[in-house]
Amino acid sequence: MTIRIEIESVEVSIKSGTSKAGKPFSMREQRGHAFLLDEHGRPRKYPQEIRFILEGEHAPYPVGVYQLDLASLYVGRFGNLEVGQLRLKPVAQAAQSRAA
Repeated sequence: MTIRIEIESVEVSIKSGTSKAGKPFSMREQRGHAFLLDEHGRPRKYPQEIRFILEGEHAPYPVGVYQLDLASLYVGRFGNLEVGQLRLKPVAQAAQSRAA
C-alpha cells in the first residue's frame, strides 16, 4: 500500500515573520490531498487536505497524482521511524522504476 497524494494547484502560499531569536524567516507552502486509511485499514471516505513546505528553491509540484517518496522517511534519534521533509514521486515515475 502506498500513500496517494493529489496536487490540484501549483499555487504556493508564503508565510513569513520573525523567529523568537529575532531572525526573519520565510516558508513556501503548497497544498494537496492525501488518501489515507482509517483505524481498521480501510480507505477513508474523504481525502485529507495536507500542507507541506517546499524546501529551498524547490519548484511547486505540478498538478497530478503522486506517492510518498521513501526519501521522506528516516530513523530518528531514539530509533523511531519518522517523516522528515515531504518528498513526492509522480505515480507514473514510480511505476516505471518498479518495471526496470
